[in-house]
Amino acid sequence: MRASWRPSKIGRFGVCALLAGGYGVAAIRPIADALRSRGNWVVSILGARESRLLILEDELRRASDVLYVATDDGSAGIKGNVLVPLATAFDEWSPDRLLAVGSLPMMRAVSDYASERRVPAVVSLNPIMLDGTGMCGACRVRVNDETHFACVDGPEFDAAGIDFDDLAARQLAFREFEQVAWGGSIA
Repeated sequence: MRASWRPSKIGRFGVCALLAGGYGVAAIRPIADALRSRGNWVVSILGARESRLLILEDELRRASDVLYVATDDGSAGIKGNVLVPLATAFDEWSPDRLLAVGSLPMMRAVSDYASERRVPAVVSLNPIMLDGTGMCGACRVRVNDETHFACVDGPEFDAAGIDFDDLAARQLAFREFEQVAWGGSIA
């Protein structure tokens, strides 16, 4: 049987930029602690649509050397998505490694940004998972043209190898059933 999950790679990388969107901050905070304990400089970026959706900001601030906050509507921190403070972080700190946890569009944008700057990036994927053993195949993800299962091979993967188009399509597979579950009907 395969391992049930793979822990985050914690090493001495230099300057690490950690990007958290929404609930992604819950995963980023302990990683920030671990990276700092290994002597890395941790620049964290917390993003949300609006200030009322920001969570664990104080905890992430304590776990980081530098914290940027961004909201789409500008109600807290920098106005814009996480790429706005990420550009500032690159100007000021020149990150050696990126880690993003959040929405699929955010992680794709971070992956593209890292690729343009030739900086390694890791994304933590959260596709639909049913059994957590890899047997159901619901959490399939294409990485470097190979099939992996996020529940047992991840959740973290090298961002450069992710087939984000396939992953985005798979995320929509159960949309009609979700609508029914929320009281709607299948159109």
